Amino acid sequence: MNSAMRRRDFFDYNFIARILEEHRRGARDWGIHLWALLNLSFWYERWIDRG
Repeated sequence: MNSAMRRRDFFDYNFIARILEEHRRGARDWGIHLWALLNLSFWYERWIDRG
């Protein structure tokens, strides 16, 4: 992932990778959180970092 938000290092991306892996394995349902992060990323690129 090379999003504008990642380049600015806004979040703990090791944690995001961990919850994504847990979600993929079915260990925990992180769907709503991952959906929110995805939408935030799209919103940020559309309205904040138009670069």
